[in-house]
Amino acid sequence: MSGTSETVDNKSVGFDYSTINLVSSEHSFKKEPFFNGDAATFEWWKDRIYSHITGIDDELYDIVEEGVTFKNMNENGRLSIADKRALSTADKKIYMKHHKVKDII
Repeated sequence: MSGTSETVDNKSVGFDYSTINLVSSEHSFKKEPFFNGDAATFEWWKDRIYSHITGIDDELYDIVEEGVTFKNMNENGRLSIADKRALSTADKKIYMKHHKVKDII
């Protein structure tokens, strides 16, 4: 680098924009409604959170309303690795949706 400089042409680097996933997380593009604890705004918040959750996945609000229970689930709604591996494919889907909606709320 003794007195010589190289010119880099940044314009020649191509990028395929069609491969970009515009929604990297299914609900990261829109912030969920916040409940401030005021009873007067609860019905508004409940309607907004219902719309928000249902817009992400129409089965998620059913999990909010009905809850989920699995054998050996702890008080935080978690299963051990062994118990999670023992779930059927359908139950694994429900378990993952349970945690997805917990993350939203």
